Amino acid sequence: MKYSNIFSLIGLFIVLAVLIFNVSFASSTTSSVFSISNVSAPTSVSENSGTFTFTFNLTYTGTSESRNFTFIDSDSNFGTVSIPDAVGLNGTAKESRVITGTVTNYNNQGGRTLTININASSGTTRDDESSFSVQITESNVPAEAFCRLGEKGDLRITDFIVNNLGKGDDDEWEPLDKIEMEVEMENTNNNEDVRDVLVEIKIMDGDEDVTNNFDFQDEEIDIGRIREDDSETVTFVIEELPADLDEGNYRIFVKAYEEGNEDEQCTSKSSDFDNSNNNDLYHEIEYVRDEDVAVVVRDADVVQNIQASCGDELVQVTFPVYNIGTDKEEKVLVRLTNKELNLNTFEIIDDLRSGKRKDVTFFLNIPENLDKSLYKIDITTYFEYDKDEDEENIFSYDSNSEDDLDENFEIGLEILSCNIPEPSISARLSSNAIVEEELIITSTIINNGDREAEFLVSIADFEDWAELTSEEVQTITLKAGESESITITFNPKEAGEQTFNINVITDGKTFEQSVSVNIAEEEKRVFNFEGISDSAIYLIIGIILLLILIFLALIIRASRRNRRREFSDLA
Repeated sequence: MKYSNIFSLIGLFIVLAVLIFNVSFASSTTSSVFSISNVSAPTSVSENSGTFTFTFNLTYTGTSESRNFTFIDSDSNFGTVSIPDAVGLNGTAKESRVITGTVTNYNNQGGRTLTININASSGTTRDDESSFSVQITESNVPAEAFCRLGEKGDLRITDFIVNNLGKGDDDEWEPLDKIEMEVEMENTNNNEDVRDVLVEIKIMDGDEDVTNNFDFQDEEIDIGRIREDDSETVTFVIEELPADLDEGNYRIFVKAYEEGNEDEQCTSKSSDFDNSNNNDLYHEIEYVRDEDVAVVVRDADVVQNIQASCGDELVQVTFPVYNIGTDKEEKVLVRLTNKELNLNTFEIIDDLRSGKRKDVTFFLNIPENLDKSLYKIDITTYFEYDKDEDEENIFSYDSNSEDDLDENFEIGLEILSCNIPEPSISARLSSNAIVEEELIITSTIINNGDREAEFLVSIADFEDWAELTSEEVQTITLKAGESESITITFNPKEAGEQTFNINVITDGKTFEQSVSVNIAEEEKRVFNFEGISDSAIYLIIGIILLLILIFLALIIRASRRNRRREFSDLA
């Protein structure tokens, strides 16, 4: 009985122990759920900076109302890592915090990779961990170098040329200039190609990257493979320099590298880079504004001719006007003039700020009678408005683009048609007019206008009775009063009176002349020798003549025999 009680007690203690263990295990697995995410750290740091920071999110989703977390085993393969504890997290509310860590004492390790391990724990339980790597750059790589690890591999920048296609100089840029920059890269390896080469450009204003302020066609150009001991050239284009850039010096950086392998193949230095510091890492330019220049029209915006015809009304003309000066212009008068067109009109632009542009629109009425095909319309801008004067009076403006800036802007007006006199169109028969025989018509065009014009001559409405064997459309240019003939050739298929049209287009107008021709039936022949050569025809005739002679000889011979018989019978 004693032993059974003892065993019963032991069994009871075992059951209680199991229950306590299960409760403890359940508590430990359900009350401490947390995770590390969104690690943010630099991809590279300089070895001589000695320190950097990183951040990550710690999220607690346990069941207890408050929990403290520490970060143990937070180490690296070199350097010292420090991460502060996170205390008082509320798991019921699924709390997430941003934790900031610091890495120090990693100097003298340039060219190596630093791996950081983050291990989070609550009490004795380690629930989550993460890691990331940072490249330590060598101290001899300048902080402003475009290549992260400095010059690596076989690529070299052998030529850098700036071409200013605007009004400024190659290294002194002005508002609205168009810039082209040519970069030549060489593969110095005599045995291997460099594949997937990218060339990238950036512009810096001090420590600020301002590349996006420039209108590059492409900031990065893919040139693919550069063969062994060969070179390739790319061109970066800025279509138009912004008018609102700050004056000063800007630095242009260029690098060529192998995509996905920049740490092994990258170059950003060139002896062709020109700057005041003799630095081979960048090219330096100066952006300037002329203090006397204010409101201008960019030539590239008005190079396209306006097309219109005599008598057209409300022909729209639109182009942008730029304020490239340093001050805001409260009023700008834009004037269009041309004495031949009796044109003198203007529009007012309000509040044109420095560095900005606004479009101006005119509606023109074209005169009825004009004797030229192209007119140049002068554009003049008036600015520095006097508030005490009438804004529509050009003398209310102290400056203008023609007198003060010596800038002449113009736009072309192309006249497509202008009451052109009808040209004379005639036609005459120059061959027989028989079915299935070549039919030739000669047409003469006379320019009755007082200026040179182009005439487009086409043949139409012949398809029902003939095939056209000459060119269907012909173009001739005639001076005033001049004439020219063209040849029209048909192959007639139908007899009888037939017609076709000669259409002449000049200056956008079409003139039509109908032509009638009587086609005779095809001649019927007993013998058709078409397609037989002359020698064959002569041979056939000779044979026929010979046969006739033989036939005649036979007749004569037969008649002689008959006579002999008659004589013998008489005898």
